[in-house]
Amino acid sequence: MNARTGEGSDLTGLTLAAIVLAMVAVALVPGKGTALNPQQQFGRLLTRYCRLWTTAAQADNPAVLSPLYAKDTGLVFYGLSEAEYRGWLAYGQGIKSSLFDNVMSLQLTPGDDFHVTKLGRVAWTTSILHVAVTWNTGRQQNFDAEQTAVWENRDGHWLIVHEHISTPVRLPVAVGS
Repeated sequence: MNARTGEGSDLTGLTLAAIVLAMVAVALVPGKGTALNPQQQFGRLLTRYCRLWTTAAQADNPAVLSPLYAKDTGLVFYGLSEAEYRGWLAYGQGIKSSLFDNVMSLQLTPGDDFHVTKLGRVAWTTSILHVAVTWNTGRQQNFDAEQTAVWENRDGHWLIVHEHISTPVRLPVAVGS
C-alpha cells in the first residue's frame, strides 16, 4: 500500500473530506480553552455572584458566598448596611446578623449596565444590582444597589478582594438649584 499516492488506500476523496469537515467542526466548538473577553468572563462571575447571594440568604448561611471572596484578614468590604468589615470572617458574620437573619427572601439580579476593567491579575467591576427583599416582618422592598468590586486572580480563580455595595441617595431637588 502506498499512502502517498493512495494506491491500495481505503481513503477515498469522500472519506478524506468527511475527516476534514469533522476536524473543522471540532475546532469551531468552544471548549475549556476558549478565552472569553473580560466583559463575558466577569459577566458570568456577576451572574454567579447574584445566584450565590440569593442562595446564601435563603439558607441563612454566608459561607455559601465564601468561594467568591479572598480570605485575607486585612481586606475591607462595605455591605448594604454601610458598615465596614475587615476580612471575610467579619464580613460573613456581619451580613448574617445585619441582613440574612432579618430576611425571609432576598434576590439579586444583575443590571444591564455592567462594566469591567481588567489589568493583568486585577480587575474591577461596577454594576447596578436589582434587589428584591422580603423582610421577616413581611414587608417587601425592591430597589437598586450600586456594586463595585475589585477582583484578583489567585491561582486561576478570580476572588473579590474589596467590595462596596450602596444604595444611591435620592436628593429632593437638583444639586445646585
